[in-house]
Formats: sequence, structure tokens, C-alpha cells
Amino acid sequence: MGTYTKLILRKKNQSKKVNELLKKLGAEYETFEGVEYGMFFTQEMVNEDIRFMNEDPEGLDQNLNYERPISEEDYWKMVCNWREIATYKLKISCPNDEESKNIEILKQFLNSDDSEKYIDYDKSENLDRLINY
Repeated sequence: MGTYTKLILRKKNQSKKVNELLKKLGAEYETFEGVEYGMFFTQEMVNEDIRFMNEDPEGLDQNLNYERPISEEDYWKMVCNWREIATYKLKISCPNDEESKNIEILKQFLNSDDSEKYIDYDKSENLDRLINY
């Protein structure tokens, strides 16, 4: 539980570009099988997650209540809208160290000229709390 902010991009194909901009501000990402997992979710991340659950021995041990192969439709049921393409959700109440770092990076980004091009301020949630954190 807690308070979360939800940032939504104007276009679904902007995730990679915004992730690159955030990386220049200090964001750190992990890469799995050549796919960089940035803040904003991409279709490539979905594809890699599905591949992992269907092919990797560790992935095959997860979500055992789903029949294999996992389809993209099954995947979206599993993540229960926690993840969405071109969206980033972040806990802003009692954040851990990584969340605190991401809050500072996002505040820098939201105060830049680039944010107007990419962030859908009407659809995003709790941006005022993020900015004033």
C-alpha cells in the first residue's frame, strides 16, 4: 500500500527515447537477453518477459497456475495492469533508496523542456505529489 505516482507518455512508442533521457540524468537499468529494462515499459520488455516464462528454467518455475506457453493475453492478466506500455508507476510514500533516486531523476526530467513533449499530464496521476516530494 502507499501513495503512487503514475506517469503516462503521450505515445506508446516514446518509452525507449524517454528511458534514454532518464539514463542521461542518472537512471540505472538492468539488461536481460539484450533488452534494457528502463523505467517506462516497452513492448520489448513484454516480449522478453513472455520468452523468459516460456523458455527459461527459472521462468518455467514461476506462475505455475498458467498453462504454457504463456500468451501475451495471459501475461497482461498476470501483471494486473501494474505494468502498461509507456507507463511508469512509482511509490512515493516511504520510498526505498532506489525509489528515492528515481524520484529525484523524474523531478529533474519533469522540470526540463523535454517533459512537455513526452508526458501526458492529463492522464498521469499524482504528479503534483511527485514534484513536491
